[in-house]
Amino acid sequence: MSTIAPHAVELLEFEEIRSRVAEYCLSDEGRALLADQEISVDSARIDEYLIFSGEVRRLIEAEPLPPLDFPPVRDAMPKYHKSGTVADGPELAAVGAFIQSAMELQRFLTREHSAKGLPAAERLPPSEKLSEFASSLPDLGAVAGRIRHLLNPDGTVNEDRVPELKAIRREMQRLHGEIETLTSRYLSSDRAIWQAEVPTQRDGRTVLPLKADYRGRISGIVHEVSATGATLFIEPMDIVERNNQLVERDNRYRREVHRILGELTGLVRERVDEIEGLIDSIARFDTMYARARYASGHSCNRAARSERRIVLRRARHPLLGKEAVPLDFELGESATVMVITGANAGGKTVSLKTVGLLVLMNQWGLEIPAAEGSELPVLARVLVDIGDDQSIANSLSTFSGHMKALSTIIERSDSSSLVLLDEIGSGTDPSEGSALAMAVLDHLLEAGALVVATTHHGIIKRYGYSKPGIINASVTFDSATLSPTYELVIGVPGESHALEIASRSRIAPPILERARGYFEQQRTDLDRAVEELAARSRELDERAERVAETARNLESEREELAAKEESLEGQQRKLRDKEYGELKAFLLESRRDLENLVRELRTGEITREKTRKVKTYINNLEQKLADEEREPVAEQRAGASKDSIEPGSEVYVGKNRRRGTVLRKERGDKWLVMVNTLRMSIPSGELVPARSVSTAEKRHEKLSVEIAGAGESIRPALELDLRGMRLEEALESLERQLDRAIISGLTEFSVIHGKGEGVLREGVHRLLSDSSAVSDFYFSPPESGGYGKTIVKLGST
Repeated sequence: MSTIAPHAVELLEFEEIRSRVAEYCLSDEGRALLADQEISVDSARIDEYLIFSGEVRRLIEAEPLPPLDFPPVRDAMPKYHKSGTVADGPELAAVGAFIQSAMELQRFLTREHSAKGLPAAERLPPSEKLSEFASSLPDLGAVAGRIRHLLNPDGTVNEDRVPELKAIRREMQRLHGEIETLTSRYLSSDRAIWQAEVPTQRDGRTVLPLKADYRGRISGIVHEVSATGATLFIEPMDIVERNNQLVERDNRYRREVHRILGELTGLVRERVDEIEGLIDSIARFDTMYARARYASGHSCNRAARSERRIVLRRARHPLLGKEAVPLDFELGESATVMVITGANAGGKTVSLKTVGLLVLMNQWGLEIPAAEGSELPVLARVLVDIGDDQSIANSLSTFSGHMKALSTIIERSDSSSLVLLDEIGSGTDPSEGSALAMAVLDHLLEAGALVVATTHHGIIKRYGYSKPGIINASVTFDSATLSPTYELVIGVPGESHALEIASRSRIAPPILERARGYFEQQRTDLDRAVEELAARSRELDERAERVAETARNLESEREELAAKEESLEGQQRKLRDKEYGELKAFLLESRRDLENLVRELRTGEITREKTRKVKTYINNLEQKLADEEREPVAEQRAGASKDSIEPGSEVYVGKNRRRGTVLRKERGDKWLVMVNTLRMSIPSGELVPARSVSTAEKRHEKLSVEIAGAGESIRPALELDLRGMRLEEALESLERQLDRAIISGLTEFSVIHGKGEGVLREGVHRLLSDSSAVSDFYFSPPESGGYGKTIVKLGST
């Protein structure tokens, strides 16, 4: 049972929060239960609400609930406990819809969920707590299925599902058609005797409006005479028979509908206890769902549990909407009493109410509109004195009303209490009011209560400095604009700024000057010290902001430099790609020349002249490589000095003579050098200055490396192993071996093809037979491989 005083709940406007949360409920039953759920002092219950609603929030933020219809059904439940009663169609249809939606909710809570666009690997598994709740719901699918089978959503019987009703309805339609034919025939045969051209109804029977002057013209039953006596409502005899048949069919239809409703009522009656349990469960879930929706829509977070500390980070008063200024607040560790001062309409009372209201929301099991890192305790009492409690009926002045409220607060406050006092000590002589306020705060401090009090009295500000366990705070005021900023600063008292506000309100300057004179006479040295401290605090805040601005500018410059560096690297990559294209073209041309030479060797006889021509080509390439490798040394000898190394210089790095750019000097006679996209710290002794070279020269520099690689790749193998290769792959490898052997002047090598089924061996021998460069080939001796290895001899040079 809650011990939070209703007076505090009213003053802090908690019921408005409850009303806004209730707007998210899915059912009347949920709204009713939400209205009865009290602000709790039971930690276990609070945690249960917070955990349950938190799980629901996590779920619905990943995937919203499917459309659910929970019509009000609780008020009709007593009817099902009484034997012999029959519920009407809409009541039964509502029960069916309620159960059906509960079953859909059950399925939703027990399956995996995924936010739109997320891959399957990131699907949200079912919540253990929500799955446990869903499994506790009774299986009433058969009841809902039968109701929904026989009744339409509006509660009428579905005639298509009941053949008897469908047959009766066809007979009634036939009779209605015959009656319409007869009435039309009567009314059109002699129009002069009828008061109107259309029939009418009396007690569910079709009658005709006959003029009284023609009473004897039509044989039938007179049901009624008009007030003037001029019209007789007569039922002709041939229509009487059909009306009788229609009434009888209608009675049969009603009896069948009643039988169906009785059957469904009995079905519900058999499971009424389970259905009532289901209603209770859905109502409980609905209160958690409403909390989750509110918390999600208002950017709320769950406050961590503390013993006695109240810590609020970027807290917002939930009823102020976007106008709320975030509040940072901390109380309960080194100080348990906070005195807030500052200008009128500066936000003191809003700060007070924000703290109290968020405590109530938390103890109602609701996440609070504050940032992560907020902490709240579970308090047994929240005691509040806010506003003007004047009462003419009870002969109470404003001061007397405050004293009555304070008396109650003093009696009830202890270490489990939060006390909120607005304008403590006001309403009477400032000296006496301040003395009384300090005595009250002394008592609350000794009782161990958490206290937040607002005041304008300067004596109480000084008291906050001198008393251990009490801390000052203030709402800030912009002297330039003469307006409050609504921000709370802890540790510094505030000024009331009454004279500044009076000036803004256009009080005459002479009056303001005289008021300032009186004010200066009343100020003490401590008042001036407090004002200087506040000014110093503002100066430090401004300095901190300037430092933060400088840091932001430096970060911006760093990002700009990084962007420029990335742009330079991109340009370097483009140049490298261009050089690579030129190098590729050069290699293709060289390869064509090489292939032509190989082709000459492979066609006809291998002569000494052909071999000399190939060796001359290779020697030319090797000479070019040597020239390129000697280029850095030549440059150095030509006058490049290590003393000329500076940021931006082009250098050769290490034994491989990789070209790089010097970035900056580092400690220990080292330089930071960028080689391609890598940065490395290199001793100056390993750097060779390089002159600026043209793109063509750079191409040759890279070419030397590529050709060196190509030179190594054309060396033939003394023993070519083809085992494990496909026939086509093996023959290509053998052709390359023949080309390399011819170029290098090799006259003999062996080919390992294995024995196997002989497919690879036959293919190798066939290729060797067709090659003009091969003078002879034969199997190796048994001790060297026998039939699994072939010796190949090439023509003499």
